[in-house]
Amino acid sequence: MRAHSVSRLRAAVRRTAGASFVAVALLACLLLLPGSSWAGSCGSGSLPGSSVMPSLSAAPPVTTWRVLLLIFRETDADYRAQDGTTGHLSATLPQSDIDEMLSTFRDRAMLDVVEWSSNQAAWDVEVQYPAQPIRRLSSLDARNSWPDSSCIDEALARYFIPGYHDAVLVYWRADDGVVNVQPDAWGLAVSGRNSDRSRFAYIAVCKPADGTWPLDGGQVWIHEWLHPVCELYRDLGYRLPLGDADGAGSHGYVWDQPPYKGWGAYYADLMNARVLEDGVYTGISAEAWRRGTFCSARPVIDGLAPSSGRSGTPVAIAGAGFTGATSVRIGTQKAAFTVESNSSITARVPDGASSGKVTVETPAGLATSAATFTVTRPKVPPRIAALSRQSGRRGALVVIIGRGFRSSRGRGYVRFGAARCLRYASWSNTRIKCRVPAKAALGRVYVKVRTAGGTSNGKVFRVRR
Repeated sequence: MRAHSVSRLRAAVRRTAGASFVAVALLACLLLLPGSSWAGSCGSGSLPGSSVMPSLSAAPPVTTWRVLLLIFRETDADYRAQDGTTGHLSATLPQSDIDEMLSTFRDRAMLDVVEWSSNQAAWDVEVQYPAQPIRRLSSLDARNSWPDSSCIDEALARYFIPGYHDAVLVYWRADDGVVNVQPDAWGLAVSGRNSDRSRFAYIAVCKPADGTWPLDGGQVWIHEWLHPVCELYRDLGYRLPLGDADGAGSHGYVWDQPPYKGWGAYYADLMNARVLEDGVYTGISAEAWRRGTFCSARPVIDGLAPSSGRSGTPVAIAGAGFTGATSVRIGTQKAAFTVESNSSITARVPDGASSGKVTVETPAGLATSAATFTVTRPKVPPRIAALSRQSGRRGALVVIIGRGFRSSRGRGYVRFGAARCLRYASWSNTRIKCRVPAKAALGRVYVKVRTAGGTSNGKVFRVRR
């Protein structure tokens, strides 16, 4: 079972309507079979029951958002009633309701995303019908309950692919004709996080309480989807209007503003950075769309140069999606860094860092290097503090006291002048016991220690006869 977290709950406006059309190549069959998918592509022509639609460029959209639509035919769950007691909802979605929803979803929502974004975005939709009913509901407040992502763990574990699906859409029934557990909104949306910190949108829309699904009802899906989409691009540094998808009225838009239906005029401007706020046009610009979807906007690390270094070493991190980076770590330590471009970061190996993977975190997720960065230690030469004796004959035992001798001798050695010691009683990082070489020159010589870190200072020793 995969873990999912949710944040920033959003409630939809209850009045939701569709807008103008754009021609899209459609499947002949209205109702999709489980596991099938829709992918909109711009064209020209007309849809059954609709007017002739203007043609658009046949160019592919800038971003394609992979959408998983889960349709739950049954709700069989407890909920918290307004009086604090526990109630139980048992409700079924008739096939006619599913057909009606899918009609507006396909014939309106999918088309409008392409048209309103000026071909900057499109949905590639996979439809699944989980066999199990919704068995748990989470309370929003005293009046409303809904199936958040924790309530459909089994379905998510089976169908949702983290890092592949950008959005999970849930269609369910919230009433049994008498009791309605979500009376204040059709739709609700949250921004979820996968284990690698990448995002996905989680949206639940219920069958309208009055028993109908207006033709323009497909607009609710776009409204809810725009909440987490706006959150993503705002976190990536783009200016979005206050209220994002809820900001139509506060920015001077009206319901059914020609030539659109519902809040279509506002959504179209929002998706093209044309919402005027404090004298500045705000919204999702073409540049923002090009940053990608929840999945494709995630940062990726392609390489490190160099692959090793000591504290303070600059490391060039190559990849993509680095704009707006909030954290770089080398191993477990945070590193100072500069974002050079969307594809390049320069970081410095921090003090105390240990070897490990390099990670870059942005508002869109977390990237981890495939290679390990090796932290090297600077070469520190040994240092002699004192000798146990200042003179002695050849073969005499001398204790050298100091630091940086290394824990074992390895290839290290001691010299008395030009003569190398061949006999050692012990060797540690702070103390060496050795005998004066048989070939040591008589008289005044310098004792020095040599290790992989370098050569020590010298201490005077007099070799006697």
